[in-house]
Amino acid sequence: MSSTPIDDVVKDLLGSLPESLKQMEQDVSKQFHEILQAGLAKMDLVPRSEFDAQVKVLARTRSKLTAMEKQLAAIEAQVLGKEPSNDTSSGSQPSEGGD
Repeated sequence: MSSTPIDDVVKDLLGSLPESLKQMEQDVSKQFHEILQAGLAKMDLVPRSEFDAQVKVLARTRSKLTAMEKQLAAIEAQVLGKEPSNDTSSGSQPSEGGD
């Protein structure tokens, strides 16, 4: 049986209880688990798998944006009768730092 991070924290907390409270370990364990679950639920966290999926979506979106910027530069060059520029730093580049 694999343990969750919450189970690990509960186990650590139970290990730090005084001997007099260890007799009530099962009740305390359940309460710790419920308190931690409730606290984490309020934090608006996402699972790591969802975060990793969004990182991949962002990478694909950036790649498509770069390709579209190059296509737009080529179309603009055709319309204006100039050679396309390889410089895509015309100010429309999104910042790397995020929001």
